[in-house]
Amino acid sequence: MKQSLIGVLTVVMLWAARPTGGMELIVVRPDGAGFMERDSRKPWVPFGTNYYDPNTGWAPKLWRQFDEGRVRTHFGVMQSLGVNCARVFLTAAGFQPNEDKVEEAALGKLDAMVRIAREHGIRLIPTGPDHWEGSPDYWR
Repeated sequence: MKQSLIGVLTVVMLWAARPTGGMELIVVRPDGAGFMERDSRKPWVPFGTNYYDPNTGWAPKLWRQFDEGRVRTHFGVMQSLGVNCARVFLTAAGFQPNEDKVEEAALGKLDAMVRIAREHGIRLIPTGPDHWEGSPDYWR
């Protein structure tokens, strides 16, 4: 069901957003005029991109042909350019192909990407579920 996938992805997104590894939670400044790190109160200006592997293409190919080494290289380049946030697209069929099955391998790939992003000081914005492959049959 839609609600099952949305629930799983919500948990994944909240887990990915938790502050660890020296990266503070980003919050809106009290005056509403921008963002800051919650504890240090240092200003934070988002400079980001949509991420996909240029060797494979957009989701779902990013997840089906996931290459941790290439992702690590790409995030290193993004870090050197000053990127501090990146949006990645999660696909419905790729992460929950059946009504009663969550794709563990896809979650493992997302976990690897979260880890790589943290190593490079880049915050991820997981987006979706998208329907690049069309809506799963169980949504109809």
